[in-house]
Amino acid sequence: MGQQILPVPLPLRLVAGAALVAWGARTNRPWTLVVAMFMTQALVQVMTPAVLAALPAVLRWEGRALSMRWRPGST
Repeated sequence: MGQQILPVPLPLRLVAGAALVAWGARTNRPWTLVVAMFMTQALVQVMTPAVLAALPAVLRWEGRALSMRWRPGST
C-alpha cells in the first residue's frame, strides 16, 4: 500500500468535512462538496488529490449558474 499523506485522524476529517458541506449548503457554495470529498476519504494517498480535478469545472458551473439567475425587473 502507498504511504498516507494526510496524517489527520479520520474522525476529525469527517467532522470537518460535514461542517464544510453544511456551510457550503447554507451559503450556496457547491465547490465545498469537492473539497469535503477530498478531506473525508478513508485513506488519503498520493493519487487522492485527483478528486480536486473536478474543482475548476464546479467553479465554472457555479459562475454560470450565478449569471443565469433571475433578477427582479428582468423578463
